[in-house]
Amino acid sequence: VGRPQFDETDLEEFQTVLGVIGTTVKNANESFNILNLTISLLGNIHSIKTLFSEDITKLAQLNEVQMIPNIKLIKDELANLTESKKKQFFADGTMLEEVFSQI
Repeated sequence: VGRPQFDETDLEEFQTVLGVIGTTVKNANESFNILNLTISLLGNIHSIKTLFSEDITKLAQLNEVQMIPNIKLIKDELANLTESKKKQFFADGTMLEEVFSQI
């Protein structure tokens, strides 16, 4: 039983197939990276929504005299939250831009 003979055309076709497989794997990895970043951003949005839902519920239970200082407190908390989350949002946004620019 002899070994099969391969010529240059076979080798080129094999290299092409390997290239396609490599590109497919790379694209799949990039898709997973995008998915993970999207999940992270959705988690951040959900956390902010939850924070405000709780604050608004508490605020609704207060009378008008107490509302004004509490609105100011919520604004201050929002400013602090925005500052603390801003770097993470920018980092996530930059990563998303980098990933999309490579596709």
